[in-house]
Amino acid sequence: MEQDAVRALSRGLGVLDTLETRDAMALRDLHRITRLPKPTLLRLLSTLERHGYVSQRLADGCWRRTSRGRLSAASEAKEQLLDCSTAVLHDLCRDVIWPSDVGVYRDGTMEIIESNRALTPLPIARVPIGLRVSLLGSGLGRAWLAYCGDAERRQAIADACHVADRSTRAGAGLRRNIEAVLEHTRQKGYGCRAATGVSAPAGQGDIGIAVPILSTGRLLGCVNIVWRSTAMSEAVFADRYLPRLQQAAAAIGAQISAS
Repeated sequence: MEQDAVRALSRGLGVLDTLETRDAMALRDLHRITRLPKPTLLRLLSTLERHGYVSQRLADGCWRRTSRGRLSAASEAKEQLLDCSTAVLHDLCRDVIWPSDVGVYRDGTMEIIESNRALTPLPIARVPIGLRVSLLGSGLGRAWLAYCGDAERRQAIADACHVADRSTRAGAGLRRNIEAVLEHTRQKGYGCRAATGVSAPAGQGDIGIAVPILSTGRLLGCVNIVWRSTAMSEAVFADRYLPRLQQAAAAIGAQISAS
């Protein structure tokens, strides 16, 4: 019995070590690398998840290490955001039906780190984890810029000028008007995707509103809800769903503060 327990512990630690090498991994990749049978892997992952060491992403079902046991402060903030977003995003999609994404600032863009698009019954295409979206033109980016510090904002806007579309006429217009846009964002209480100059791939939803995720005064990221503009206007959608989106962002922030 003791030998079996030691063997199971060794296998579980091996799975954690493997997950440490990437942001997240599919079960088939874990199976290929660890050479453990898939039923065994699922039992180990279930146990590790129950004790808070791993979590399964909503967006694609991949497994990832949680912030528990990590030593890197830089990675811990992102992992904490992921740890505390999953259940909240699940409930948000249940209540709103339209899907949501969580994004963090990265090198002049907003990076999608989690999404509940896999849960919605609506015909909205999924987005890959790690997708970068426009800082100046997306709802996520505008919400982040509106609520970050002044020095951060200046540097972020400068960084955004170095992304691939910096020379486009639409991109130049977004940069020129960004201060007025951000003031309007603060007045409304949410960021909204630019009406022009920011394209959305077919089926992904062509409009979204986003709010900041704050924890003890720190801006950690932003969360949105996306929908089809043919379904309802921005004003109608915000009136109906903004309070629920703000509630979700506050819940994520509160969980991080308490962890």
